[in-house]
Amino acid sequence: RAAPAEESSKLHSNRAAALMKLGRHAEAIADCDAALALCADNAKARHRREEAATFLEAARRAEAGRRRARAASLLQAAARDRAASERARRAARTLQQHARRRFVARALRLPAVRGCLERQRDVICAQAREIAERRGRLDRIRLMAS
Repeated sequence: RAAPAEESSKLHSNRAAALMKLGRHAEAIADCDAALALCADNAKARHRREEAATFLEAARRAEAGRRRARAASLLQAAARDRAASERARRAARTLQQHARRRFVARALRLPAVRGCLERQRDVICAQAREIAERRGRLDRIRLMAS
């Protein structure tokens, strides 16, 4: 008959195998560690521990890869959103410019608007002549002072 430590080691090792089949690899590693603590030369426990640890490491790497892929897709989506927003802003700006041009073109056809613009042009021309006259006077004063 086997010693109680060896028997307990085999039980832990067998439970680790069952846990691995259930996908509970972290718990399987803990049972393998318990089996190896009871009997250090339990080859099945050592093999099952390595197998479970390999699976967990592969799962961690796969999860990290999924996270990186998700982050990359989120960055790409954000870049697409920024580009789409910029295109929408440009389109809105273009539409506003066209609307202004149409409004001005229609307004210029109205006699009242045309008359108002002509009066403003006359006022601006008068102001420009007055400024030119004052500059001329100022230049003459400077010449006399020097």
